[in-house]
Amino acid sequence: AGRELTRDGCTYADLDSDDSTNPCITFRRTAMDEIAREARKRPVRVVIALRWNAVVRDGRFHSPAMQALRETLHQLEQQRIPVLLIGPVPNPGIVVPQCLYLMGERICRVARAPVEAEYAVIHTAFDGSGPPMADVRDFFCDASSCRMQRDGVTLYVDSNHLSRSGAQALAPTLEPALDRLTGLR
Repeated sequence: AGRELTRDGCTYADLDSDDSTNPCITFRRTAMDEIAREARKRPVRVVIALRWNAVVRDGRFHSPAMQALRETLHQLEQQRIPVLLIGPVPNPGIVVPQCLYLMGERICRVARAPVEAEYAVIHTAFDGSGPPMADVRDFFCDASSCRMQRDGVTLYVDSNHLSRSGAQALAPTLEPALDRLTGLR
């Protein structure tokens, strides 16, 4: 059984400031402390899903965001906590349910090229030294475009968040990477 440690509007690392009254900073520090406490009691694994477009901008890494991600990963590595990164999902930039309703699935697709570019930048930046990454490109995309709906399931709830049914549809794609993380494969 896993636990989800998230807070609306907060990023994965301290990008905001060093203001201890900032609720996101307080949340992240509490979450990292909780992970460390749990790791002292039993084996813990961490899966990080993030909006990669906050880290990759204009075909390169946004330095403060990348540095913050590296610091988070380093803290987990110091505690010998295995980590899995979820790779970039397409960022539609449109309100997907509305587009699907008004225009139809074919019109609402987005190009695969920006997703490919994000993966290329990430792989270059980590240069094989980062944690494993679950590649989700083929779940969303064919050779040229990425779907916003799959087998009748709307994958997004808005312009950039997966819907619950979209996340459930994606789950089998993540299983092999999660199994490796937990030592089942």
